[in-house]
Amino acid sequence: RAYLYNEIAGAAPAIAGQSIPAAQPAAPALVIESVNFNPGGTNQDGEYFILRNTTTAAVDISNWRLSGEVSMDFKAGTIIPAVGTATSDGTSSSYVNQLIVAKKQQVFRARTTSPKAAEYRQVVGGYNGQLTARGGTILLSRADDPANLLFTSYTTVASNTYTGAPTAAQTNLRITELNYNPANPTAAELLAQPGVSASDFEFIELINNGATSLALAGAQFQRGVEFTFPTGYTLAAGARCLLVANVLAFRARYGTSLNSLIVGEYLGNLDNSGEQIQLTDSVGEVILDFTYSDTWYPPTDGSGRSLVTRVQNTAHTAFDTSTAWAISGAVGGTPGIADASTAQVYEGWRNTYFAPADFLTTAALLADADGDGLSNFIEYAFGHAPLAPDNTPLTAGGKINITGSDYLSITFTRPKNAIDVTYQIEVSSNLTSWASSPLLATTTDLGDGREQVTYRDTTPMSTTPRYLRVRATKP
Repeated sequence: RAYLYNEIAGAAPAIAGQSIPAAQPAAPALVIESVNFNPGGTNQDGEYFILRNTTTAAVDISNWRLSGEVSMDFKAGTIIPAVGTATSDGTSSSYVNQLIVAKKQQVFRARTTSPKAAEYRQVVGGYNGQLTARGGTILLSRADDPANLLFTSYTTVASNTYTGAPTAAQTNLRITELNYNPANPTAAELLAQPGVSASDFEFIELINNGATSLALAGAQFQRGVEFTFPTGYTLAAGARCLLVANVLAFRARYGTSLNSLIVGEYLGNLDNSGEQIQLTDSVGEVILDFTYSDTWYPPTDGSGRSLVTRVQNTAHTAFDTSTAWAISGAVGGTPGIADASTAQVYEGWRNTYFAPADFLTTAALLADADGDGLSNFIEYAFGHAPLAPDNTPLTAGGKINITGSDYLSITFTRPKNAIDVTYQIEVSSNLTSWASSPLLATTTDLGDGREQVTYRDTTPMSTTPRYLRVRATKP
């Protein structure tokens, strides 16, 4: 544009009757409209939206940038003509001041209903990303330093936050369990299927949280593993289904009672270090797109436990976070059913309170993050918060009456189903010699991942001194 305007003779150079702008308008008035996030068909390649110039001055959007749900840099020389500009054959068109931005230009040009070809439409495209049916935002920005072509910062010129209409699968289909690094095969499993490896026991569990059956034919895993749900497959309301790495290996470990839940075998394997998982529905809408990590919960990384979601209807945006997941309550996981109770380890508790950058410093096992004299391990083992100084005693003494006799008791809080802490309740009559003899008396679920427990002595209280203590250790 600058070359044509400055080097070619003439006060108002033009191409096919359309004036070349002499300078960029100080405040380009562009709007983003007609967002078509549901183009129909079997994929999203027909998506598009429109950039409209609302002023009487042409706008040069060379190297401007799209961000938000989609991303693209406009090619140099991209200009949106002014309102009322004539077309190349001298006629007037209400479309001239509009620029179609399409996911796939060739797909848009094949449309048979307006907007379509032969309407004096300008079409650009090939953007990355997707106009999700869940709704989202599109941003149009221009570079703050276009003269030196560094493009290091941008200013938003126009935006559109559109309201979506999620598909049934986006609303109701969720992954509830990932057995990404199973335990090694046992001798019996190797005998039943020679050559079987740990990865053959992988599985993915999904659930339909909706109140009606969910048609999943054509839905597919496109990243992580490869699998397409077969023609005619539906998942009943509230039902779970399983995708497995090897059907024979799965049956050898979990039995045949789950056969009806197995949809099929996927191609590839789940990465033991963690990777991106993407699940799309039959029209290409993204249901889930997240990355899991083996660092979240070490017991899920080859020790036989699986990753399970804390709630069965996890928000689609939460799957990337460790706090959305937990450890299966049972070794081997619980394919096909909900976990009655999940397990806990220090690393999971740490993820709740600390950023990864702190894991080797303030979040270290023996560090005292809040300076209250209790190490992070003690805070974890006795159900305290590590970032708030707490002078509350770790244990409380008391007595329990059983058939007329009083017994010394000790009460404390601990993480529920912690599999990496061993608690020893010890008794002494002289504070020198200690023995493990107390009995568990009561357990109260506190509903927040903790439980309160009370242990009692086995010898009735008398004039002879009795003392109780709790020893918490991490293997």
